[in-house]
Amino acid sequence: MAERSEWNSDVLDSPTFSADEIGRVVASMRIKNLDIERYRFVSDLASFDVCACPGSGKTTLVVAKVLLLSRKWVSRTRGMLLLSHTNVAKDEISRRFLALGEELSSNGRPHYVGTIHSFVNKFLTIPYLLSIGIEQKAVDDAIAIRVRNQLLGGKLYGLRGFLERKHSSLEAIKITESDLDKPFGVNLLGVASLGTDSYSSAAAAVRGSVELGYLRHDEIFVFANRYLELYPEIAPALRHRFPYISIDEMQDTTSEQAKLLNQIFPYDHEDICVQRIGDPNQAIFGTDHENGYPQSNHFSIADSFRFDASIASLASPLAVYPVEPSGLRGTSLGHSTSTTRHAFIVFHPERIDRVLPCFAQIVADSVPENVLLSKKISALGARHFLPDNEVENPDHFPKIVKHYLPSYTPGSSVTKKSHQTFIEYVVHARARVAESGQLSEGLEHIAGGLLSAINSGLTYGDRIAIKQRKYRQFLDLLAAGNSELFDFQAELCAILSADTQPTFAELEALSQLALTLLTLTISELGSTPNLAVFFEPVGTELLTTRPEMASNRPTNTFVYRREDLTDICVEVSSIHAAKGETHGATLILDTFNRARFVGKLLPWLSGKKSNTTASTLIGDKKRLHECYVAMTRPSDLLAVAAVEKSLGKTTNEIEKSIQALEAHGWEVFRITA
Repeated sequence: MAERSEWNSDVLDSPTFSADEIGRVVASMRIKNLDIERYRFVSDLASFDVCACPGSGKTTLVVAKVLLLSRKWVSRTRGMLLLSHTNVAKDEISRRFLALGEELSSNGRPHYVGTIHSFVNKFLTIPYLLSIGIEQKAVDDAIAIRVRNQLLGGKLYGLRGFLERKHSSLEAIKITESDLDKPFGVNLLGVASLGTDSYSSAAAAVRGSVELGYLRHDEIFVFANRYLELYPEIAPALRHRFPYISIDEMQDTTSEQAKLLNQIFPYDHEDICVQRIGDPNQAIFGTDHENGYPQSNHFSIADSFRFDASIASLASPLAVYPVEPSGLRGTSLGHSTSTTRHAFIVFHPERIDRVLPCFAQIVADSVPENVLLSKKISALGARHFLPDNEVENPDHFPKIVKHYLPSYTPGSSVTKKSHQTFIEYVVHARARVAESGQLSEGLEHIAGGLLSAINSGLTYGDRIAIKQRKYRQFLDLLAAGNSELFDFQAELCAILSADTQPTFAELEALSQLALTLLTLTISELGSTPNLAVFFEPVGTELLTTRPEMASNRPTNTFVYRREDLTDICVEVSSIHAAKGETHGATLILDTFNRARFVGKLLPWLSGKKSNTTASTLIGDKKRLHECYVAMTRPSDLLAVAAVEKSLGKTTNEIEKSIQALEAHGWEVFRITA
């Protein structure tokens, strides 16, 4: 264990967590299996790097750590700095705190919870811009580009044409230097030197947009670095302000972001604690991976609560970096499955229309009904659309996700569906939590239904304006310290996070608690709507009907009809869109981007290769990252679909590949011409 520093001497009421303090948090959050590595995660108050595998309960551990710290935090002027790459993590911490009846002041007084971009912008970029007389209005790529195009005026088309002839674009223009007279250094995109008309036109537009207060996202780091350069005392001031720093999803941090953060919060600085959490094997968002993570003395959480050993053994060889200490591990799911052999579908390109039906039938035959009722069934591809300038090549078929589902539309909208009763909201909220792994998804969904129920009895002018953070708004409406509120929160969180389906009696009891709370709230609002419809009993068949996931059934769905049983809905999307999700069953679709996706990974999928070496190509590492993320989504069934040519050029080569796959543990299904 790392040596403890003294950063916490004047911010915590004691320098360590007692076993009782940890035990109370573990009990209140219903955390299971707090093994040695997880215990270190929540108890260690020294800097560390941890690599947490998919499904390891990382978010729960982060919340537990923050809860422990918040209960012991005594300083009002120094706080925790909790960073990630999206607001999902911030919102999840807030929701879980509220669900436990706790609250974390996370707007910078004293703690700050947010994205790396928001922290850099708030504490560095905005102050720097104000120091040179500029008031920031928006940090948004689309807005900044639109403003710059307008400022180009008549020069727009000339500059656009010039850049396109040089195989670049206006959208590629970004500030690289803080000097607004030469914001691109000595060269614009490597095609126009300082002093040329093209450089001058672009520089004038960029300078004008900044002076108006509009920047692109990554440009905030340019001005943040300049602020630190001009005022070196800023870094120690921020270290004093935030002695505890937690960075989540560290694998997605770019070298530019990591360099800036390390300049302010050096990993080995004795006056602060820097704890970085992530999984280098899930770095699929185009980062350069040169971010100094993880340090050589990191520790790992290698066992997943999401899937069992059969999936872990297939996925572990595809980890770019070996999962320490002895590979990815699974745990018992607590229910029996029809098979521990996962599916490898080999198809003739002319029969691609049979791939999704074949997968759905395998799901129907091997995945337990309770899993089908509660978790997403998905089909994921590494490439889901073609750029406008890319021409279809028949030799590369199937190339994209759309080739498997012709109706597929990238980023398509979803069909909204409201529910009529409280219990319906709870059942569908469980589906949201199972799908996303985020308790906040379910809490927000239910709160939206409860607020709508309150509004149903109010006249138009008296109705509550439902805010974005619905659960927080719902709690604010209730009487502080109400004992029914704490009972309701505890029961609701237990039902949403339980591995097994709630009983009808449990749902009815929760419904009565909610009705009691709403009746109290409504009486204080002076409203008396009829809540009978919203809280009316529902048929027990609702508990054996798979909800349309998250109450928003995607249009990109293949529906497999089953007589006398619930339809199986296979939701089709990109691998990137599914990161962070938990599925019941996942199919990986063979696509093409300079090479066949499955074809290039066949040595790893068939057990001939494991992890990577110095000679592994960059393109293959990228595919391994993507495949590892996809393979670690499902709890019960993993499947791969490969066009025959991915397994070999001849019939003999294809048969040898199939034999190797079967020897490695796959059950091969053939779809022939």
